[in-house]
Amino acid sequence: MSVVNNLRVSTISPTLRVVLTNECNGKCFFCHREGCLFSKESPLIMNTKMIEEIASTINEIGLSKVIFTGGEPTLYDGLLKAVYIISESCSDVQMEMTSNGYNIEQILDVQEYLHKITISISSLNEDIFMKYTMVNPYTVIDKLSPLKHLKKAISVVITKENILEIDNIINLFSQNDYDIKLQFVISERQDEQEWEREILHKLFQTYGMFEMKLGSTPMLYRKLDSGSKMKIKLYSLNQWMYDNIFVRQNCLSCPYKKKCTERGCSIRVFPNGWVTPCLNNYKVFNGDSVKKNILDAYKFIML
Repeated sequence: MSVVNNLRVSTISPTLRVVLTNECNGKCFFCHREGCLFSKESPLIMNTKMIEEIASTINEIGLSKVIFTGGEPTLYDGLLKAVYIISESCSDVQMEMTSNGYNIEQILDVQEYLHKITISISSLNEDIFMKYTMVNPYTVIDKLSPLKHLKKAISVVITKENILEIDNIINLFSQNDYDIKLQFVISERQDEQEWEREILHKLFQTYGMFEMKLGSTPMLYRKLDSGSKMKIKLYSLNQWMYDNIFVRQNCLSCPYKKKCTERGCSIRVFPNGWVTPCLNNYKVFNGDSVKKNILDAYKFIML
C-alpha cells in the first residue's frame, strides 16, 4: 500500500518574512539563517522607520500573512513596537513568529497580536539543546501552555544526534497541541540519502499514510490522532518537483536549484532594507527604498 495519496497542488502566495535582526543565541550547524548574506557577528538591526515602510507596503500589496523572524527575533529590543505597528497599520494581516524560544518573555509580551508561533527545537536532551539553542523545550511548553488562542508549532531538523528522540518529540508536542514539521539536513552523499529513507520508512510504519502537498515547498502531510498536524519537508520531493511540475520560471532557471530547499515560498526583508525572494539569494533587490525592493521582489517571483 502506498504511503502517499491524494496528490494536490496548492496555490502559491509568497509570505513576507521580516528579519528583525541577524543576531542569534543559537549555534545550530544546520541553520539557514533566512539566507542572510551577512555574518551574525556583524549585527544588523531593523529600525522603526523601516517597519513603518514595510507596513505601508503590506497594505499596498494586500498581503494576508507576515512572519517575524531573525536571527532570533526575541533578541530584537523593539519587538513589541514592531508587532504593534504592523497590527495597527494592517488590520487584515495574520502575524506569526519563528523563534527558538530563547527570550520567551518577549513572546508573551506580543502574544495577543500573533496568530501563530513556531519554535525551533533541536532535542529533548539537555546536552544537545544546550549545545545548540540553550533552550529547554519543556520550559517552552510550560510558558506557552496558557496561550490557548495561539496556534503553536515546532520545527525539528532531524540529525544523527536527535534521531532516537523523534518519536518522543512528536508525542510530547502533539499532546500539547503543537503542529510538527520535520526536515532533513541536505546531503548529496548516497549513504546520507539511505539514512533519510530509513527514517521515513519508520515514520510511515508508525503513523500510516501521508498525503503529498505540492506548493512552493513540497511536504508530506498527516493529521495525527491528537489532532495535531505533522509535515515532513523533503529535499528529494523538491528535486522531483523540478523534474515533473512547472511552478515558477525564475525558479526553473535558477543556477542553485539542485541544492534548493524551497521554491521561492517567501520574500525576505533584511534589517538593511535588502530583499530576496529565496534562500539562495539568486536575486537580491538592494535599492535605497525598502518599499520598492519588496514590490520588485513580488513582481519577480510572480513571473
